[in-house]
Amino acid sequence: ELLIRQISLMVEREECTKALRAAHAALALSDTQVSIVVLGSLAEAGKSMAGELLKLLAGTGRLAYRGSSPSALTGATAQLPTSLDGLAIDLKVTALASASASVLSNDGIDVASPNLWATASSSVGETLEGVTFAGCGYAQEGEDCLEMLTTHLLEDFNGNRIVIDATEDARVAEHYPRWLTLGAHIVSSNKLATGGPLATYRAAKNARSDANTQWLYECSGPGSGLPVISTLQDMQQTGDRIRRVEGVFSGTVNYVLESVRGGAPFSEAVAAAVAAGYAEPDPRDDLSCLDTQRKMLTLCREIGGMPDLEPEQLLVESLLPDALSGWAPDLASGKCRGRV
Repeated sequence: ELLIRQISLMVEREECTKALRAAHAALALSDTQVSIVVLGSLAEAGKSMAGELLKLLAGTGRLAYRGSSPSALTGATAQLPTSLDGLAIDLKVTALASASASVLSNDGIDVASPNLWATASSSVGETLEGVTFAGCGYAQEGEDCLEMLTTHLLEDFNGNRIVIDATEDARVAEHYPRWLTLGAHIVSSNKLATGGPLATYRAAKNARSDANTQWLYECSGPGSGLPVISTLQDMQQTGDRIRRVEGVFSGTVNYVLESVRGGAPFSEAVAAAVAAGYAEPDPRDDLSCLDTQRKMLTLCREIGGMPDLEPEQLLVESLLPDALSGWAPDLASGKCRGRV
């Protein structure tokens, strides 16, 4: 005799779509959809971390957006290998944000579109193929932009949401606890979240634990791009005790000092480091050793020996000339050139 068991669930009307999606994913009735928010410069791929990331996402061949299935994507998607085949995962970029614009679409954004980069720096309020580009300059309206993204995450019925933070912005880091509490996962290269004020770091850690979400990050410090944090965590979880961490904590400072020792003027050495892609978006973070401070503070907190350190307690010696310490960039001209 065939025994049929039926499970009935009652959910709020506004939660029906999310509940149905979760049930389908749990029972493998459909591919798992992942909504992705990318924060960072919207410069063309290859000119910024966020731009390069979008190029890689497009190359997976698993990006979905309105009017297209993942298999229908062409252009940039055909140039890179499909790395998610067989995993039953569909990626959907639902939001992009930079210092000057944000792009929101619950239906997904075609990041392989050749028109995306040209329109990303367009005027406030322009619309391209149903995707709204709203001006969000951090200098005046940064908080409003981040609140708009928070509302976007809140209203996204997809249970799998990932925020990729490729900025170096303290205001973005301050929103981590709220995004994690909303159930979004965060993948971050923003050192102001891990190496900034202790209150911001702890609030994000606690929110991650309470909401059972993930906040993944690394410290490029002594490893020159190698996964230092995950390596140290694995060692500690297996009972090893970390006694000392050594390495070059600033490739930029190391490059500049080696060049100066070789006879190059300081200004030319800095310019060469920037041109070679070694420096932070604002090279003063390297020359003031603030970037090094954040890396070391991140390691101190992760290792556990000095978890309560504040940035001002970790003393560093700046290489930055006094004349440049108070310099403010020309944001207006930068926006006109699409660099901000």
